[in-house]
Amino acid sequence: MAQTIPLKDALSADIGLTHHATSGRLSTPARIDYLPLGVFATLDAVASTTITEGGTFQQLVGTFTNSPLQGFSTGTGNIAYTATEDCWFEIVWNAAVKCDAAGKNIHIGVALNDEVIATTDGGVMGGFAKYADEIIHLSGTRVLSLSENDELQIQVTSTTTGDTITCNHFTTAIRRFFS
Repeated sequence: MAQTIPLKDALSADIGLTHHATSGRLSTPARIDYLPLGVFATLDAVASTTITEGGTFQQLVGTFTNSPLQGFSTGTGNIAYTATEDCWFEIVWNAAVKCDAAGKNIHIGVALNDEVIATTDGGVMGGFAKYADEIIHLSGTRVLSLSENDELQIQVTSTTTGDTITCNHFTTAIRRFFS
């Protein structure tokens, strides 16, 4: 036997919620939507970052187009989560980078509130550039919970102080992981 429970949506319209006793499922005649949240960002032009201290992460230099953008705002080199609901997000990024010197390890990481997420937590991916100006492709995926005003930033490092890391292409998608 099904039992209908009154339920009001954000507009105070009665949408009804039905509990099916035999299956334990809930259903509603109306679609209940949640706020779409996320951003897609692309690097506008080739950009170079000079490493000020080898092995230490710093902001990836460059100008990005951030569209679409929902529930986030952009700042100087960061993307801030502006929605009030704590939520899980998946961050997926892809990069084509090179170093001006041979034999260098290049690492790109996702920083949350200025702290790079540890390699063991999937926040950093790296590769080895055997030759100077050899383009390597790096990509990463990270799932994390964001709260209002949390800031995300892409950071980069290389083996040696003074290395110049050039990013030829960069894309990232931040999308709601659980609704």
